[in-house]
Amino acid sequence: FFSAIAVDMSRPDVFVASGPSDVVLELVEQSVDMKDRILAAQMSHGLDIPIPLDPTFAGIVEAWAMGVSWTELLTLTSVQEGDLIRLLRRVMDVLRQIPRLPYVPNDRGVSTALRLQARRALTLMDRFPVSDDVTYTVSEEELMEVSNEGLKTDMKLPEGQISGPMGWSEGEVSEALAKEDMLFDYTAEESD
Repeated sequence: FFSAIAVDMSRPDVFVASGPSDVVLELVEQSVDMKDRILAAQMSHGLDIPIPLDPTFAGIVEAWAMGVSWTELLTLTSVQEGDLIRLLRRVMDVLRQIPRLPYVPNDRGVSTALRLQARRALTLMDRFPVSDDVTYTVSEEELMEVSNEGLKTDMKLPEGQISGPMGWSEGEVSEALAKEDMLFDYTAEESD
């Protein structure tokens, strides 16, 4: 969903073979009313700040988070590599900010579950060539909350692509979660 608000490019001639999941489309639909109210409030105060809400690239972002290789991802869209990297990094930046938002109990603030999901998604997306130098260290408490399920999505990938929850086998997830002081940086090769 965050790709729908982080997108800064809109081209009518863009080819995207991987559409957004039903969950993302539903969230975008629910957000249209809020977008309209914010735009109306801006207009009443003489402001004209665009509010992006475009799910065009959401399927590409979901595919990347699910473990599709960079080469495979490039076959799913006509967007140039640099533009695609910029889009994925913008989404990662939004995901990185979510855990830092204030939590207000008994309010409509950012829940613990959303914070954890944002970190999970960031972990899955933070790999070469999109990876940057910002990593997270997982606390003991967060390790206890993480399950082998990965991120929940109803997105279907084309036949022959990755399988398992978010592209990882259960063994890979278990192994990664068992590591003490696990860094959210899966771009580095493990030494044997």
